[in-house]
Amino acid sequence: MLRLRHIDGVSPEYLFAYLSSRVGQAQVAHLSTTTSGLRNLQVNRYLDLPIPLPDEQQRDELDELASNSNLLHKRLVAAGTALDELYRVRVHDYLGSTSQ
Repeated sequence: MLRLRHIDGVSPEYLFAYLSSRVGQAQVAHLSTTTSGLRNLQVNRYLDLPIPLPDEQQRDELDELASNSNLLHKRLVAAGTALDELYRVRVHDYLGSTSQ
């Protein structure tokens, strides 16, 4: 496990999103070596990994996308919870009406 510290000008969310992306994952995989199917990361090479930084306009767009994504996720979770409750009530009503 490797813990990264804050880099000036780079938000932890952006760094996480980049390292989780297909491009970031490919770079990390390229830096790692395998033994017995397990990947070993050479920390010094990993810490020297270039992180492409967006310009200010791109950062604003990314921040807006992240904010919208978080809002949509919250709405989706709320809708799922509402559906679960609706199913529970419907099943309870159905089972209650058939046992009489």
